[in-house]
Amino acid sequence: MAIIEFVYDKQGYSQALHTIDTIYERGKTDPVMADISYYVSLILDHLEIAGVPEDPDNYNFIFQRRNRSTITSRRIFKELKYHIPLIELRYNHYVDGNPSYAFRIIFFEANYQGKTVIFITRALLKKEKSDVAFDRYCIESDKIFQDFLRNPHHYLETEEDEE
Repeated sequence: MAIIEFVYDKQGYSQALHTIDTIYERGKTDPVMADISYYVSLILDHLEIAGVPEDPDNYNFIFQRRNRSTITSRRIFKELKYHIPLIELRYNHYVDGNPSYAFRIIFFEANYQGKTVIFITRALLKKEKSDVAFDRYCIESDKIFQDFLRNPHHYLETEEDEE
C-alpha cells in the first residue's frame, strides 16, 4: 500500500490536483471527460493500493469498464530516462477506436517510516502526441525532486507535525 501526496507550491496550489479536478468538473457535462475522470480515479486507486510495480515499463493494467467488460492497457507506467527517478503514469483515451486524449501524471517515490510515498508533481491532458507543456512539467518535476532531496521535511509530515 502506498500513500499518495500531491505536491503543492508555496502558494498552496497543486497543478496536478487542479488538472484532475478540472477533468472531473468537465465530466459533469462532457461524457468523454467523464470517462477519462473515471479511468484516472481507477488508476490512482490502484496506485494507492499496489504502488508502482517493480518493472514499471512492462506492466499491464486491466481496467474494468463501466459496462463491466475489461480492457488491458500496456505500459501505463514509464520511467523517464532523462529525468530519473521520475515516472510517468499514462492513460490514453480512445473514442470509437481512435485516440482522443492522453492523460499524464509525473511523480516520484520515496520511502518514509517504512511506507512508500508517491509524490504527484504534475498532470497533463493533451491531444497531441508531443507537447511542450509535458517537457516543461518534466523539468519542473525534476526541480521538485531535487528540492525534496535537500529538504524532505517540506514534503513529509512527521509525527511531531501531527500533534
